[in-house]
Amino acid sequence: MQSGVCPEQRAAEETRGRRSIEFGAAWCIGGLLVAVVTFGQVQAGGVYAVVWGPLAYGVYRIVAGLRLVRRSRGVPPAGE
Repeated sequence: MQSGVCPEQRAAEETRGRRSIEFGAAWCIGGLLVAVVTFGQVQAGGVYAVVWGPLAYGVYRIVAGLRLVRRSRGVPPAGE
């Protein structure tokens, strides 16, 4: 457990973590949507876009959000 952290601070941190997870999922879905739409519009031998930036940013936000939620619940980081 975190010492010196009141329940309100833990709840706020968990809320931030959950929002980060949701935001990251939205970025991932957006990147996948662009890839699927452009792939569907490609003629034989054409080019389509796999948008790695939004996907990578989405994964980053999801991982950061999971870490915040774990920390808010008093779960020690991996490796400790």
